[in-house]
Amino acid sequence: MKTFLLVLVVSITTLFAQEVQYSLIDLTSEIGFDAFLTDINNQGQVVGFDFALGNAFVWENGTTTIISSDAVALAINDLGWVLVAGQSSFYLWKNGSTIDIGLPPSGTIGAFGFLIFPDVNNLNNVIAPLFSEEDSIFLGYLWQSGVWSPLAQVVGFDSSVPTKINDNNDISGFYFNINEGVHRPLYWQNNNVLSFSFEGFLHL
Repeated sequence: MKTFLLVLVVSITTLFAQEVQYSLIDLTSEIGFDAFLTDINNQGQVVGFDFALGNAFVWENGTTTIISSDAVALAINDLGWVLVAGQSSFYLWKNGSTIDIGLPPSGTIGAFGFLIFPDVNNLNNVIAPLFSEEDSIFLGYLWQSGVWSPLAQVVGFDSSVPTKINDNNDISGFYFNINEGVHRPLYWQNNNVLSFSFEGFLHL
């Protein structure tokens, strides 16, 4: 399976002409293995992981750096810090330096899947959807200043999943009932939650 990166190239001429040129980069050839891409930052750095081997990696300008052979690279901020999930805990990685985030709160486990990945902003604050083993529901958490804190829940719904966090610590995501199967947009600001009644997802 080939993995591609779509690169947007805008020059002054094309900017005024309202034209945009695209180039397609075959990351399978660039990286050297089949990979799942999870995030790209405004510097063009791409992170992801190898389906078969579990290699967490960061790609930049044709160079692939393996972060760890037993982890998953989940997100990258504009400063180049990569959010990595190891076998039992999270950490941030940049050019070989790490910041330990530690274990998820007791009784929870990471809950990642299609369109459900943690995120890190440029303040190195992290949001993550975690699965409560006791209640069998999804809960949103924020890691800030070394502490994991639960995000506010929507009344009447059992699960909420944060997906993106900006530098104001505004958080977007979605909420649902596990038995219902319908996802609705969700927005947190200062841990006050705003929910929407229509179906869909919300990404900042």
